[in-house]
Amino acid sequence: MEINKTLQPGDMGTKWLAEKKYDNLLMMKLKNLG
Repeated sequence: MEINKTLQPGDMGTKWLAEKKYDNLLMMKLKNLG
């Protein structure tokens, strides 16, 4: 994932938001496939 490369180890807030956004995209893809 390219998102992780731009994140700093201590930037947990941004990392969390990025992961939540990624999870939402993943769920949308699963819904479309299903």
